[in-house]
Amino acid sequence: MKILILVLSYSKPPFDLLMKTQQETWDSIDVEGVSVVYYHGSLLAGDNVRSKITQHPENGAWSREAQFKCTDAYYYMAAKFKICLDYVKDWNYDIIFRTNSSSYVNKQRLVEFAKNLPTKGLYAGWEIEGNAGYNIVSGAGFFLSRDTADILRENIDPKFEREEDVYCGQILHEHGIKIIDDKSRFDINIWLGNNPPVNRYHYRFKGVHGDRNIDAVNMQRLHKFITDGY
Repeated sequence: MKILILVLSYSKPPFDLLMKTQQETWDSIDVEGVSVVYYHGSLLAGDNVRSKITQHPENGAWSREAQFKCTDAYYYMAAKFKICLDYVKDWNYDIIFRTNSSSYVNKQRLVEFAKNLPTKGLYAGWEIEGNAGYNIVSGAGFFLSRDTADILRENIDPKFEREEDVYCGQILHEHGIKIIDDKSRFDINIWLGNNPPVNRYHYRFKGVHGDRNIDAVNMQRLHKFITDGY
């Protein structure tokens, strides 16, 4: 199985630090069949897309950073996601895991979890209650198969202003796609000194302190804790 991790990113502080921290921690571990793309907007001139490869100096793990000519505004993140889906539509993958700058992903455990997921009609993640009579999946991390990714790619209106996870949930609901609920994500709101579980594939950092620099430090601490424990 080939998994493509798409990381919703931002190139300006403090999210540039989080992206760098992701590349230096969990993304520095090379796992067969897993590729990673960090995507963000704010490309103002030249081509519609600019990309660069980042390779970890120790083990050869690599990722791609893609910058698109579009806004990074919060209510237009779905438009940026559509551009990214266009960008990777011809790539060789079975499943997409779309996450964001606040996330630590254990790639090996992600592969183990994804083996049990369907490769058709897939829309999975932390199911939350929507306000339109149907539920959606949290935008912090969700799985898509190629066909559901194509549904979004073909139906997202880049001019439509709405929260990305709500808009994607609406489109997939209208196409009859059912949610596979998975609440195994572990949220780290503040580091209290307790050891976090090491058997998860997804950790979310969104500290109650509101300081993304602390989130970056905690991500590094989690990485050390997980790698030292293996």
